[in-house]
Amino acid sequence: MEALVAATKSGAEVLRVDHITGTLTVGKYADIIIMKKNPLDDIDNMNYDNIYMVMKKGEIVRK
Repeated sequence: MEALVAATKSGAEVLRVDHITGTLTVGKYADIIIMKKNPLDDIDNMNYDNIYMVMKKGEIVRK
């Protein structure tokens, strides 16, 4: 979990863009990757072949 938070929430804070991205919050950009397998079960599930869907600014860009 810590690795995913570091790559999202903490990364946005370091880059000073946490007011628009980094967490799933109303009013922020909906930039998300939906995985077929849960990366919290195994971090190796965070790989290209496991991507189910990608959304950027609330629009599906890959499914």
